[in-house]
Amino acid sequence: MAAAPGPALAQERLRIGLTAVILADRAAFLARWADYLSQRLDTRVTFVSRDQYQTVHDLLFNGQIDAAWTCGYPFVRFQSQLQLVAVPLYQGQPTYQSYLIRPLGDTTVSGWASLAGKVFAYSDPLSNSGWLVAQGEFAKAGIGQRDLKRAFFAHGHRNVADAVASRLADAGSIDGYVWETMKLQGMAGASQTEVIWKSRLHGFPPLVAATGAAPARVEALRRSLLDMQKDDAGRALLKSLNLDGFIAGRGPVRLDPAACAQRAGLRGDNLVLSRLPYRVQIPLGLSLAVVLAALLVTAVAAQIFARTARTDTLATVDRAAQLLSAQSLPLLAADDIWRVFALLRNTAAFLPGASTGQARAAVLDNEGRVFASSAPQLLRTASALMGQPVNGYTLPSPASVTKRVRIDRPDGSIALVEPIRSEDGQVLGFTYIEVDAPVFAADWAALTEPALIGVGLAAFILLPAGWWIGRRMTAPVLSMASVIERLGRDEPAQLKQQLPHTKDPELGRISAAVEQLISEMQVRRQAERRALSAERMAAVGRITAAVAHEINNPLAGLLTATQTLSVHGGSEETRKRTLDLLRRGLNQIQTTVAALLPQARVEDRALEIDDFADVVTLAHPDVSHRDVKLTTAVEVESAMRVPSAALRQVMLNMLLNGVSAAGEPGAVHAELRADADRVTFSVAHGGKTLTAEGLHSTVAAESGDDPRGFGLWVCREIATQYGGGFAVDEAHRQGTCLVFWIPNRETHEEPVVD
Repeated sequence: MAAAPGPALAQERLRIGLTAVILADRAAFLARWADYLSQRLDTRVTFVSRDQYQTVHDLLFNGQIDAAWTCGYPFVRFQSQLQLVAVPLYQGQPTYQSYLIRPLGDTTVSGWASLAGKVFAYSDPLSNSGWLVAQGEFAKAGIGQRDLKRAFFAHGHRNVADAVASRLADAGSIDGYVWETMKLQGMAGASQTEVIWKSRLHGFPPLVAATGAAPARVEALRRSLLDMQKDDAGRALLKSLNLDGFIAGRGPVRLDPAACAQRAGLRGDNLVLSRLPYRVQIPLGLSLAVVLAALLVTAVAAQIFARTARTDTLATVDRAAQLLSAQSLPLLAADDIWRVFALLRNTAAFLPGASTGQARAAVLDNEGRVFASSAPQLLRTASALMGQPVNGYTLPSPASVTKRVRIDRPDGSIALVEPIRSEDGQVLGFTYIEVDAPVFAADWAALTEPALIGVGLAAFILLPAGWWIGRRMTAPVLSMASVIERLGRDEPAQLKQQLPHTKDPELGRISAAVEQLISEMQVRRQAERRALSAERMAAVGRITAAVAHEINNPLAGLLTATQTLSVHGGSEETRKRTLDLLRRGLNQIQTTVAALLPQARVEDRALEIDDFADVVTLAHPDVSHRDVKLTTAVEVESAMRVPSAALRQVMLNMLLNGVSAAGEPGAVHAELRADADRVTFSVAHGGKTLTAEGLHSTVAAESGDDPRGFGLWVCREIATQYGGGFAVDEAHRQGTCLVFWIPNRETHEEPVVD
């Protein structure tokens, strides 16, 4: 049972919003997690679950919750209003995938291209895996939303799986983490569906807080989440969530726009407009907006016109019925069919649609039979009409019509029946009018012509204005993009001078941020130079004792030789042996010193194979002292254009690290390879295996001035600085193999783009 809350728990509360990114609908689990966090935060923690991401974000922005577990898409979309608290680790990484699923065994759906004419289930309009990724894949497959038979939002990834499993939908887009967790827990939504496609890796949905949240509360929550993997209760909760833990998320969010677009599934190769520069997008977007606005106005006007036209037509029909009833009364009483027919023919001509045969009128006798009509070929004289089916609808009987009756048929046509009464109120007959449905339809051709003329005039006027506005608006953006592209290549002082200065507040903030970034890069570059120099001298210090031993032994031999020469120098054979001994000792000292000197000074020249030989020479004393067998290999197919100072430091650090980790007796193999694209240096040993996580921990410890290791942090930093990599070779079976590589080009050269 959870410990009783202290006094602070009664005064404060921390509310965390949950969305469909996790399976968190179990009350017992949420209660256990809330108790766990409450005890560690000394604050009452409650969870607030909502089906829709927008609802959770509204609660967060309104201050009704303090943090939220959201999706990657709303995090990118609202990034200016959010700060990272923590990012979950799933299968050891802060990433996940989007899945396309279908009912188990249903072979009619084989991929995105096969979904035309199918029913598709999305999760939420703000979901990355359950909406945006699917939109991108549909675009690549050439399938529009109209090509689907039906699409709907299930308001949750679990609901997507249940909808597909029950065959309410033929397929669905779902969070891969949620589906795998459902499968792990034996849920029917996963066991009755199957995955037929997986996306690339995306950033895992993070826990966030509003930018204005109290820093102390945010940091306390972050620390509690990060520490969950350190105790049994926290690990049990993580296991229930199917997660490995959380990692910290701090600082501003720096996003690559292209990467954001890819996460959203809206890459530039899918949208034509996004491939164009902003100076073209802005006027085109403006023109498109004008066209859409004109079309929208036309559509609304057409609807209004259609309703107005129907009302006007009905009013005309009512007036015609009144006129016919009044004028046909004496003719009907006189039983004059011919004059009634003439009256109908003349009066019906004023009915809407009469000229095209879509409206007709008739006078009926008191038994509902046709007395005369304006279209005898359709309404034959003396034929029974009232109480009979006409155009699929049965007219009322004569006895039931006591006042004017209008019949609205399902197809949009109407029929009107009005009794003709004598002065004493006796029903002598009926006026009957029919108007077909096309009469009430809007005249789209008449509406379209002025709309198209208006759209053309608007585009003709606004396109030149849009181009001019676009050039003015995008000029500072293009200048800033040019500066950002040359970060790390050109001199920072020169880049600062080329930053555009604008009065626009948003662009001014971006310019100030870029200027601050340039200043930080200057400081970082200086710090890296100092760190490299310090590490170089530290490495020299580590091997000083062994090098001194290598020099001291020959010196002792030289002193002994000089004494021998002074005592027994009269013998020719003795002099030759002594001089040979002196020469070999001096050569050994010269070799050691020659290898040591380049390590202690900064050089600006390309790496050579002799540099590798020097590094091996410097490491040789440590190799001999530790009883380690060292083998080397060199495979250079192209001239090396990488800086020698940095690479010598990397090779020495990695070689000393391998010798130290190999054990006694042990074996170390160092290999230098170079081709036209990259220079690679690897060190393998048969000692304790170092995993990728272990390397990450070691590097992180060294970055905090931990004295362990032989400068692996420096190796990683140099690889990052030159656009390369430093990692563990997972394919190496026994022991550990560390691999360092950088592009084979000089620092001022541009990288080659295929």
